[in-house]
Amino acid sequence: MAIVKRNIRVGRPVLRCKLTGDNRLVVCVDLQSSCAVKVLEAQTQATLGGFKIELPPKSPFDFAIGDRAILAYNRAKGVIDLYKLDSREKARSFDIKPSHDELSAFAASDEGGHFALGDGRGAFTFWTTDNAQPRSAAKGLNPIALVKLSANGEYAAIAFENGEISIVKTANLDDQSLLKLHRSAVTALEFVSDYLISGDQEGRLALWSLKSGKLLRVYPPFGGAIRSVERAFDDRAAIVATESGELALANIERDLRPMALDTLGEALATATFDNKTELAVVVTASWNLLFFDLQADKAIEAFLSPPQDSRGPQREEAIKAIVVDDSVTMRRVIGAALKAEFPSLQVFEAGDGKAALDLLEQNPETKIMFLDWNMPTMSGEAVVERIKEAKVYPNLQIIMATTEGGQEKVMQMLRMGVAGYLVKPFRRDAIAKITSKLLERIGK
Repeated sequence: MAIVKRNIRVGRPVLRCKLTGDNRLVVCVDLQSSCAVKVLEAQTQATLGGFKIELPPKSPFDFAIGDRAILAYNRAKGVIDLYKLDSREKARSFDIKPSHDELSAFAASDEGGHFALGDGRGAFTFWTTDNAQPRSAAKGLNPIALVKLSANGEYAAIAFENGEISIVKTANLDDQSLLKLHRSAVTALEFVSDYLISGDQEGRLALWSLKSGKLLRVYPPFGGAIRSVERAFDDRAAIVATESGELALANIERDLRPMALDTLGEALATATFDNKTELAVVVTASWNLLFFDLQADKAIEAFLSPPQDSRGPQREEAIKAIVVDDSVTMRRVIGAALKAEFPSLQVFEAGDGKAALDLLEQNPETKIMFLDWNMPTMSGEAVVERIKEAKVYPNLQIIMATTEGGQEKVMQMLRMGVAGYLVKPFRRDAIAKITSKLLERIGK
């Protein structure tokens, strides 16, 4: 368990909390008629200063904090005000009314030179703080629920109300990857090195490749909605805070179950981390600030350490295959043939299309699927359509195993991108032959 170094009772709603790169803790507190900005020395919690922003806060996205500045959304005037943390004064304002009537998402880059805005009408704008006009803009998107910028502002992640996520290059908003996984609202986004981490209302945490947009990993679900994800330990990990009170550490470099740091008795709103001191600050639903000292924790060191060469050659990860058929007998026939001919295969079974998609979501690295056509709940054709629409399983090879043997049916599925076709009843050696070809195709 992590060590709580100190607990500070704030007494008012905490809208934003961030550990900056120079070991300062910046806290935005709702005073109803204004916002109090408090700056603390992170290690000692000594007060370094503070000031007020004279506008009534309404929601957490009214404020975004960078290392050197705070951006505040003035709803009444339709502007973004920039306040310098060192001078504690308003430096300039940005008129956003031509682009947005009302914001639903607001984010700043860590270095503070960029910010991004999104609204419920599907408009997105990207700004630099030295320019009065947006640097780039897009309209006609789905309603936007959440926005996150990478540390240097090169990338933006846009979460839509339908659960989809778009990764865009801010210099060219047409250069984007659309990520489809989450079926519920995305509640947290974070850029970690070359990756994007997303968390949703159902407690699922996903890791994506920033450059390719490929889904790399789906972690075991948490017990409550994910409220915050924060990069940590020099981008080797992410700290996750949940609505159910879990504080956990996810290893980015290794496929491990997240490590529990603490389980608190109340919901967590957000977490922030300082790499230099390995200090984590967590905001609870009752407006407490909890300071966790994670330095020199041997359990964390072991969790983050790469596999040791002294363990000898690492076993190559097993290739995963999913057999989908509503017939238990047929699943066993195909599964037994696969295991007998290819012992290194890890074979999963699903009794219908919905169960198959759930299995695939939990095992996104799956390479082979044997799929029946006629099944209850969801047909094989519908499963293929969902997989192709998701665009996050590009290496998945699908073999249709079914009684639907007409030429028209065969051509239809081949046009949809399936890798092959087996018509029931088929011989055991046919399973081995087609699987061997698939393994050659994927280089195994």
